[in-house]
Amino acid sequence: MVVERQDDVDHVTVLGIAGTLQSESWCPLESGSYDELSTFFKRFVTAIEVGDTDTVVSLVWYPFRVNGVANIRISDRAGLLRRYAEVFNTAVIKGVRSAAPEAIFCRNGAAMIGDGIVWAHAERGRVALDVLNK
Repeated sequence: MVVERQDDVDHVTVLGIAGTLQSESWCPLESGSYDELSTFFKRFVTAIEVGDTDTVVSLVWYPFRVNGVANIRISDRAGLLRRYAEVFNTAVIKGVRSAAPEAIFCRNGAAMIGDGIVWAHAERGRVALDVLNK
């Protein structure tokens, strides 16, 4: 992985084992620098791995969009806590665990890991999740 700052954008290039290009994106600093996003995703992945529900729900922007067979919007922390097991089910946890938190791809002011399983952005100095794709 190579990250190069170009004015107000971090250019992120992710290379495969053989050095082949896996992804290339540009992360505008206003919606989260590479360092901010990488730190955030590492914290999120760790919280999922250890089952730290309180940390996970604190790392979310509300309303939180969950895309799946039935799309849902969760309006607040209490709502996410009630639906936590449904939202962060076994398949989602497996997908997050297999995601490399440093392999970030940015688009339209947001960043994702794990082939888009989760998307986040920075706003007012805080990075949080916007969307989960099941």
